Amino acid sequence: MDPKAFMEAFIAHMTTPGRNRDPYTEIYIRRWFENYARGLPPESCAELQRNVWSIGSHGGIIRPLVVSLLAGSAYQGLGLAVEHQNLTHRSENVTSALGVLVPLLKALLAGDDPSSTISKHAQRVHAPQVTGEQLFAAYRDHQGPGNISPRKMWQFHTQLADAPYEVDRLVREESESEIINQRFATACYPEHGLPMLLYFAQAHNLDVEAALLANANAGGDNVHRGMVLGMLVGAANEDVPEHLKSGLIAGYDLHTEIEAFSDIALSGNAI
Repeated sequence: MDPKAFMEAFIAHMTTPGRNRDPYTEIYIRRWFENYARGLPPESCAELQRNVWSIGSHGGIIRPLVVSLLAGSAYQGLGLAVEHQNLTHRSENVTSALGVLVPLLKALLAGDDPSSTISKHAQRVHAPQVTGEQLFAAYRDHQGPGNISPRKMWQFHTQLADAPYEVDRLVREESESEIINQRFATACYPEHGLPMLLYFAQAHNLDVEAALLANANAGGDNVHRGMVLGMLVGAANEDVPEHLKSGLIAGYDLHTEIEAFSDIALSGNAI
């Protein structure tokens, strides 16, 4: 996917009256267009996570992870994903998450054993030192994250545990309630959301419906987090239960778009 073509389509979608019907505009879009209005070239408009902590969000993972499937290998797919990530989200945490998710998704699509594959790739993750419970307590104590110094916010979101993430041990030793309410934050941050969604996948044996329901019930940024989780559990299964697809308002359009994307990806001429 040509980054220039994406940028042109992105700008046209967001600036053509009546085309974008989303009632909420994420911070990365607001900051992107602020920079664009100042005259920066499109490829330089993405905001830095160092300036705005929530640029490091699950939303920055979704499009690049899908785009990575256009490459024939995880090696090239990661490069393509990071190139596209930086068009909208200049985030160390998003890049780190993609470094795990791109090869994981490729392995699941290749038919590798789902459970052992999740375990192996989870070992490349390092969970945050500050638990979700501690992070939200700090937010409350400061009457909102905007009142915490940028340096402290950077530390909250980038100081990670030395030990690799052992998802199977957490599945054995910690309940879903402990994971959601204490261990990890349910907000949009990948350093919390990635280990959490890997937990949901493994705890529910990569069952599509059970894992997605657990994620939905966890609340927080469950839509974006659920999209990433859905890609993983979908790739680990032959099919998605029909009742989860039937009745979608845009079901036909989505099916047509997915089929077209698959044809391009399988053609070997996507890049």
